[in-house]
Amino acid sequence: MDPVANDLGAIAEMALAARDLREFEGNWLAHLQASIGFDAACSVWSDSSGGVRDVVSVGYDERELRQRFPSYMGELSPQELARFSGRVPAVDLDVLSSVRRQRLVVYRELLSPHGVTSFVTNVRPAPWGVFGFHLARAGGTRFDERETRKLQLLGPCVSLGQGLFAKQRPAPVSFEAEWWADDWSLSSRERAVARLVMRGFTNPEIATLLRVSVHTVRNHLVNVFRKADVTKRSELVFTMGASPEHVTRERRRTGRSAWYSFLAQTTSGERVPRQ
Repeated sequence: MDPVANDLGAIAEMALAARDLREFEGNWLAHLQASIGFDAACSVWSDSSGGVRDVVSVGYDERELRQRFPSYMGELSPQELARFSGRVPAVDLDVLSSVRRQRLVVYRELLSPHGVTSFVTNVRPAPWGVFGFHLARAGGTRFDERETRKLQLLGPCVSLGQGLFAKQRPAPVSFEAEWWADDWSLSSRERAVARLVMRGFTNPEIATLLRVSVHTVRNHLVNVFRKADVTKRSELVFTMGASPEHVTRERRRTGRSAWYSFLAQTTSGERVPRQ
């Protein structure tokens, strides 16, 4: 199999198997350390104003990096930031002159003490915040064009995995409490598709994560809609978010799904039970 396809499959599986964002971040960084090779690395999740939400690193002090990251980014000019935020991950040696590197605090405080001689960085804005990764090497071996191209191809899959957790609601439904999967007799693939729909992913995004075609995702979703007795994504998400006790009670009362019971209550003016 093509090495890039191998890595894409591995990262997608890590995203679906991880329990939280930190576990996924640590896993894909460890995978790339073996696949591409680096001595230190980090992935930083920040908001649009530069405030750090989370940091996962290999070889760096995460607490120090969390504290210093905004000032490190603040050192860079708009032109330098644009280069590091481009479609292709950028190598520092292609963006910053040797004189410029000597003037930056990030080199003196973070990189030089770790013996870093070259790094590759990419920053990706997303609806749920800004994610940036940094892979660094010591000893003089810089990242080449083949490696930056590979990182470019892997980037969207990494971003989807990050979004899988970053897009969660403040109180996401526990996977262990997925009563609806058994109640609707969903297959493992239908369950995976329904779970990703609940988290707000589109059919193409789901296809990338599950490594199937968009047509296959659409077919699974048709089956889920039929089994859940719904016709829209919003109806599906509501039903999945209802408590199993409420679903059972309403099914007995009306003979229909929780969604249609909810509609009947709303139309009749009855008070909708709080979930």
